[in-house]
Amino acid sequence: MLNLCAYNVECEYEITGRESVRVVRNYKNIDLIDCLIALLCQLPVSLEKMQSQYLYKSVVALAIIFVHVVNTDPGPCALLDSDSSPLCISLAEINQAFRKARLAHGLLEPTHFSPHKSHKNHHHIDKLGLVLVETSRILAKSFDLDYHQLYDLLPQLDLELTEIWKFCPAQFKDKKCKVSKYRTLSGHCNNLNHPDWGASFAPFAHILPPSQSDGLSEPRDYGKDHSPLPSARLVSSHIHQDKVVHDHAVTIMLIAWGQIIDHDVTFTAETKETASSKDPNCCSDHAYESKPKHHNCYPITIPDDDPFYSYFNHHCMSFTRSFAGVRPGCKLGPRTAFNTISSFLDANFLYGSNIELGKKLRSGKYGTLRTLPLFEEYGLKDVLPLKVDEPDDGCIRPNSDIFCFLAGDNRVNEQLVLTTLHTIFMRQHNQYATSLAEINPHWDDEKLYQETRRLIIAITQHVTYNEFLPMILGRKLLHKFGISVEEGYWTGYDPYKNPGASDEFITSAFRFGHSLLPNKIERWTTSHHYIDSTKLHEMLRQPFDMFRPGYADSFIMGLVNQLAQVMDEGVTDQVTTLLFKEQGKKFGMDLAAMNIQRGRDHGIAPYAAYREICDLPRISHWDDLIGIMRNETVYHYKLIYRSPWDIDLWSGGVSEIPTPGSLIGPTFGCLIAKQFQSLRYGDRFWYELPDLPSSFTLEQLNEIKNIKLSRLLCDNGDAIKTIQLYAMVHPDHHINPRVSCHSQVLPKLDLEKWRESGETHYTGIFKEKGKPSVLKQAHLSSDLEILKPPLYDSSFLKPVKTKYEGEHHEETPATGPEYSKEPQFPENHHHEHKTKDSHPPSPYKAVNKSVADPFSYEKHVPPFRKIPDEVLIYDKKVVKTPENISHGPPYGDVVFYGNSADDFPPSAPPFDYDFPPFAPSIPPPP
Repeated sequence: MLNLCAYNVECEYEITGRESVRVVRNYKNIDLIDCLIALLCQLPVSLEKMQSQYLYKSVVALAIIFVHVVNTDPGPCALLDSDSSPLCISLAEINQAFRKARLAHGLLEPTHFSPHKSHKNHHHIDKLGLVLVETSRILAKSFDLDYHQLYDLLPQLDLELTEIWKFCPAQFKDKKCKVSKYRTLSGHCNNLNHPDWGASFAPFAHILPPSQSDGLSEPRDYGKDHSPLPSARLVSSHIHQDKVVHDHAVTIMLIAWGQIIDHDVTFTAETKETASSKDPNCCSDHAYESKPKHHNCYPITIPDDDPFYSYFNHHCMSFTRSFAGVRPGCKLGPRTAFNTISSFLDANFLYGSNIELGKKLRSGKYGTLRTLPLFEEYGLKDVLPLKVDEPDDGCIRPNSDIFCFLAGDNRVNEQLVLTTLHTIFMRQHNQYATSLAEINPHWDDEKLYQETRRLIIAITQHVTYNEFLPMILGRKLLHKFGISVEEGYWTGYDPYKNPGASDEFITSAFRFGHSLLPNKIERWTTSHHYIDSTKLHEMLRQPFDMFRPGYADSFIMGLVNQLAQVMDEGVTDQVTTLLFKEQGKKFGMDLAAMNIQRGRDHGIAPYAAYREICDLPRISHWDDLIGIMRNETVYHYKLIYRSPWDIDLWSGGVSEIPTPGSLIGPTFGCLIAKQFQSLRYGDRFWYELPDLPSSFTLEQLNEIKNIKLSRLLCDNGDAIKTIQLYAMVHPDHHINPRVSCHSQVLPKLDLEKWRESGETHYTGIFKEKGKPSVLKQAHLSSDLEILKPPLYDSSFLKPVKTKYEGEHHEETPATGPEYSKEPQFPENHHHEHKTKDSHPPSPYKAVNKSVADPFSYEKHVPPFRKIPDEVLIYDKKVVKTPENISHGPPYGDVVFYGNSADDFPPSAPPFDYDFPPFAPSIPPPP
């Protein structure tokens, strides 16, 4: 016999129709049977129609669903504390609290929208999320809930029979899943028992419970002794000052790969204005301004004596909280942010995370993606298509005729290095798709697209775990968390492992790369000679150099030749004072302060708490930080924080001394390893898994595991001839030599392993059997029509002026008014900003007026086809100056290795970070 315990209520009911029962009133302190009757009142059927057997089954079912069952786990409505009596909340109490919360936030009617277009309705999700938080607040106050009940038990309430359910959008309700060979774009149904795990719009997971000031929704603004935390900008200016120290081994490619993987895993829904989709202004420009601020405003206070912003009388940095999220089933609980994309490593930066965007990116033919054949006249590969819808979103356009690029992730234009990697992946997809179309002519567009997408995802996962993570974490941590890549299949899938991105990972740990950012981004020739560099802040949201022929190669070569900055607490002032600087202004945002503020917004627990969860020595006193951080860093922390338990997670994590054999410190190493463990073990479509519909054959898997990132760069550049074996590691003659792109130590994927028997018929992409034609049909000509002549004549590109048409001469660097604008600093200021560098010279030579302006589609430029080596950046005619030859190898001379597999072991493992320095006597590049 079941012993039942319930929150004692009685309900009067009236039958107003055949299938309508309405609760009229609730009473307290009535016995158990009345509580069960009250539960029956919620059924949408007439009590008169219930037979005794049906009634008995209904009572038992409702008791199991809504009532705590003694000697079993607490039911969804039971809020149980081990030291007190069970507590249950009636549906009527929940409905009453929900009504009050709806009125407070103006949510009068349910808002329904297509799950495929929900990315355009973040503000609706935010409003519902805030209403659910307010409902939780009302219930917490009414029932005097403690933090354990609020965080752990309140979200277990089943709300399907409450008024909340009709306000709950479809994408947050249960989904029916089918077993498929291919992933969904949104990540749903990866886990068949938990379809929302790792999917888009899922709330972020937590390693530790959030640490909100009020235990429910307010940011973490107070320290251990309840005193206010120091301003995020104050922490940034004292702890994270610019230190220009180059690493000895890591190239910029590691930063770029880390960023594109970050964009694959997380995209927090950040607050935008509903009408304009722009960032709200949370700092009043005038004291008399009466316009109300956005409800999610959370500005960063800038101290009056700030070493940079005080010179511009700037005391407030605009910042908004992330949109409030909604849990699956619209469950109650503390405020949570949400991920707008799938958290799986599924290359959604290329394919998108919703059906609407996914279709927009496809050409509809032969499984290929849309491209812009901008350099078809020059025999160069295509670039990404243009973003014509909402063109100002994430793009600083000099005029209305200029467009940024479209990709699966809206942050593709955030910096040009990122745009370059997006371009590489787009080209690789189309190469594989066209090759598979030739091998399997019976495959249609959908089959080609899905198979190519499956292959690109597998390569992304492999490069991440085989080349990127060993550099970041080191072999010891990889083995400890079971994320090393071995030969053959791997059988570690765990359906109970939630692969969702953790809040600690997205707000703090994986932002370690901000410490590695250089002041400038360099361009190099394909013969590995330095060309020029551009200040980092000038490249943000302005990817227009990709409209120049050959620049893609020069940036790729820069990524694999330029050293990153060393991993420490220092962050370049290019992003701590000039981030997203607007035209006409002398200052920008502070990325380090924004990282700290975002962590507080999400209620991330203090740095010291995560050392404990990672089994690291406890931090109780300031002296405990000695040896974990530099002494000078500990000294500054002690000046601005009242307790070591107040230090913010991102700030403390990047300040740790790196662990031997690793790029980062032990705390971030632990948190990052935990996340990538979840991404591998919790992914049913993981590329190494056997015996599933989505599994590769062993032959196919072996081909994938032979691929290196350097192979992708060779295949998708325009004229890359040599490259080091591991692109994220600086080249060295003996440890990481440069090899020919034709060398067998960089094997290509043998797509013959994907040949499938089937009916042979040709889909039209072949002129003759076995001879594929150029897939011009796969390109949408509408993109070319958008490129109006003003694009090529715009001053932002600084077209080169020739003396007269037909004369051959070297071009001169372009200059102009906007290139002379630079923040004016007081004399003796510690920032040494002088005149801005002139625009870097284009790497081609002028042949005639049309050639001097290569962004023209005039048909009278045949010389480009005849003399590509003189036109593009790989012309080998770069003038050697003392600056770019003084470094010697490996900056200058190319080390060639033969095409024999014996020249270098193809199975050489990735390096740990503690291998000997690459040429320690060589000074850093300019």
